[in-house]
Amino acid sequence: MKLTKSNGDKGKGNSSSSKIGKICVSIPADTPESLKTSIRNALDQGADIIEVRFDYISKDMISDILYSINDQKDSMILTCRRRDEGGKYDGSEHDRVSVIKRLASFRPMLVDVEYSTLLENDELYDQLRALNADLLVSYHNFKETPSLDSMLDTLNEISKRYSNNIKIVTMANSLDDNIKILTLYKHITNNNNTSLIAFCMGEYGIASRILCTLLGSPFTYASLKDALAPGQLTIKQMRFIYEQIRYISIDTGYISNELLRLIEVAKGVR
Repeated sequence: MKLTKSNGDKGKGNSSSSKIGKICVSIPADTPESLKTSIRNALDQGADIIEVRFDYISKDMISDILYSINDQKDSMILTCRRRDEGGKYDGSEHDRVSVIKRLASFRPMLVDVEYSTLLENDELYDQLRALNADLLVSYHNFKETPSLDSMLDTLNEISKRYSNNIKIVTMANSLDDNIKILTLYKHITNNNNTSLIAFCMGEYGIASRILCTLLGSPFTYASLKDALAPGQLTIKQMRFIYEQIRYISIDTGYISNELLRLIEVAKGVR
């Protein structure tokens, strides 16, 4: 599956196609009833894509959850995140990989599977592809933002071995880390087959969560209420910022004071 890049033009109107930035709302799976309510609330607030996090539930709830979202799976990303990359799954790694296979057999829009998980399980990629699953292969670093060369090596390895749908998310320890990770988009400009989602986590990284869609990311991530990752804004806060960007000049080549001001204002949006 080839993801469509987010619309970076500052057009007018309220239709999804005219939005400056497409937003994927991450929702922890709970019960089918509460999940359906959360999905409905996210869509009402302008979500374009829903990510359902299966690492928040027990394994015996998976069938009920999948049944409840069957009619919406074509606009969903499903994942069961590993603990050392921000996940909450409390079972064994063998069981978690089994859950990933189960999600792949459901054939949603995308199944997010970690690059490290594929490296550690030699046969997993072939098994997922045999299920005709479209993969979003993700790399997370919760300690730092590696060098640009290191991140490019990761991007190229994922593209060569596994998928052209790639997610690279790192921890920002300074504002400069935003520029470092956003520079990745310059390196895929001439590669129309690569759909890259790359931004930083943490308070210092919020700017890159916003700017990534203006540079070619097909979407960015937000929460419905509580953040599921460091520095994650709510969809209301993200929509507020994108609406304001329509009317001001944002230079994506650096982190402007105007953007930082918008972020601080958005934090008060409830």
